[in-house]
Amino acid sequence: MNPASRPVVLLQTGDTPPAIRARVGNFDRMFFACPGWPGQNAVRVHVQAGERPGRSELYRAAVITGSHDMVTDAPPWSEWLAGWLARAFGEGLPLFGVCYGHQLLARALGGRVGYLPGGPELGTMAVSLTEKGKGDPLLAGYPPAFAANLAHSQTVLEPPPEALVLGGSIRDPHQILGYGSRAWGVQFHPEFDREIMLTYLDYFAPSPAVDSPPAGDTPEVAELPGRFLELFEPGRPNRGFPGGLYENGARTLDRRAPRQGRGNK
Repeated sequence: MNPASRPVVLLQTGDTPPAIRARVGNFDRMFFACPGWPGQNAVRVHVQAGERPGRSELYRAAVITGSHDMVTDAPPWSEWLAGWLARAFGEGLPLFGVCYGHQLLARALGGRVGYLPGGPELGTMAVSLTEKGKGDPLLAGYPPAFAANLAHSQTVLEPPPEALVLGGSIRDPHQILGYGSRAWGVQFHPEFDREIMLTYLDYFAPSPAVDSPPAGDTPEVAELPGRFLELFEPGRPNRGFPGGLYENGARTLDRRAPRQGRGNK
């Protein structure tokens, strides 16, 4: 296949609950609305619903969505996708994981996922870049701290051994992980705008007696999926840094099987 004609694949790992879907749509619709999303040159594969992506070389890049499932419950479709991601990573496919996708990518590459100590993060919160994050090509030009929308119970407790920690929140130090120059994961939701975040707050805390964190638009992080895809536009030199996990675009680490266990987003 001509590299210029390869689509981006959105790997959907779940659906929003019906009450949320009725107001703001499903995860795929949220990503399709992100600035810089490639429009017609993208395909959706709903992995949780039984669909399966093809070989990694059929795609220009892959974006992995969030889910209301838990990574540590290890449903068969999720374990299958973890294996696919490990292989695709080794074959040099650019990858970008969000929330569940962030956690599953980390687990596929040897990290450990579990429940966030102290309970879920829900609302618009500050994410701060590490020194390594400030020099990362995907995050070039970002301020040292920025607002992001969060909705998760689980997290990456231990990143894969050679992952770079690029950013964190007060309670979760692994909000952004980088893997060489072709793969990233973010715990927050760049596809959530203020309306979507408010809908989630209403869904999880419907009582007026429950204190809710604020909700806001996060235009800086809304650009991240598009910025990621822009790095790998056909004919454009890879502006990522050399070395790390890659040599000539291929993974140099031994492949690690996903860790087993029970009990994401």
